[in-house]
Amino acid sequence: MKLTEYSNSGGCGCKISPNILDKILKNLKNNFLPKEIIVGAKNSDDAAVYTLDKKTSLILTTDFFVPIVDNPKHFGQIAATNAISDIYAMGGKPIMALSLLGTPTGNISVSVLRKIIDGAGEICSKAGIVIAGGHTIELKEPIFGLVVLGSVKNKYLKKNNNAQLGDYLILTKPIGLGIYASAIKKKKISKEEYKEFLDTTTQLNDVGTKLSKMKAVSALTDVTGFGLLGHLTEVCIGSKLSAEIEANKIPILKSAKKYILSNMLTGASQRNWNHYRKTIYMKSSNNDFYQRLLSDPQTSGGLIISVKKKKSKEVIKLLRENKFKYANIIGEMKKYNKNKIITVI
Repeated sequence: MKLTEYSNSGGCGCKISPNILDKILKNLKNNFLPKEIIVGAKNSDDAAVYTLDKKTSLILTTDFFVPIVDNPKHFGQIAATNAISDIYAMGGKPIMALSLLGTPTGNISVSVLRKIIDGAGEICSKAGIVIAGGHTIELKEPIFGLVVLGSVKNKYLKKNNNAQLGDYLILTKPIGLGIYASAIKKKKISKEEYKEFLDTTTQLNDVGTKLSKMKAVSALTDVTGFGLLGHLTEVCIGSKLSAEIEANKIPILKSAKKYILSNMLTGASQRNWNHYRKTIYMKSSNNDFYQRLLSDPQTSGGLIISVKKKKSKEVIKLLRENKFKYANIIGEMKKYNKNKIITVI
């Protein structure tokens, strides 16, 4: 069997609905936290943060999912890139990783499993870390991911709840990854489209470490399973502001529109939309298309950067220098209103 044939979904599209997740975490979010934990479950941020002293904090995150591609090495690379991204989205630098592997051992060979781990190891090496250990269990459905530990100077820590009124919003990678993943699973993807998908999902968000040192950058987060609308909504709620985005300025994968028009969608896209739709207003003659695109779950997606308007060109220049060639200004933070996000064309 191909790896994706074991999976009902793929990549971050296998995330539980945000509505159900809120119910599951209700008590956890109300738990008392030691003062050293300055970012925890109730913050809806990318990772947990533990303060060591006045200068330094530790960042801890974990992410794993079912196969999103059939090539085991590529699966490991994508999963590792995705997991490490949370460290960069907090402005941190990764230190080490642990692997999380679940496999139906009777069906998947040792050589395939080794390729998954080796692929992850290659990405970790690019990030300057090693996989120091991990845990492996038997499951009916294969899963893989990492626990990642990072560090950050306290003065450089970036959270998703500090966007400022008038900030420009920049997205660093094109969206449509969930749509492409669906095409991969249904064997509809071309070689060129697969390469575009792999290049995007294995590009480290390591520029986040550089962005963290810019005072003009107010907030950072990465775009994963809840889609662009979901993760931007979290920025708005945490920052007590709204966002206005220009949908035609959002970078998208080359064939995303083609696949959306042919109903190549994920179940997670509709779940995301059902949860966030009450606080989103669309001023478009093509609402159905943008609803599907902006709710599409991303695996190893880009960063959303909230930055002072006058420094936005400097950030775009930095992103271009770090090979984020599709990065673009997509909107602006506005005064709070009942609509967390307004999309205009």
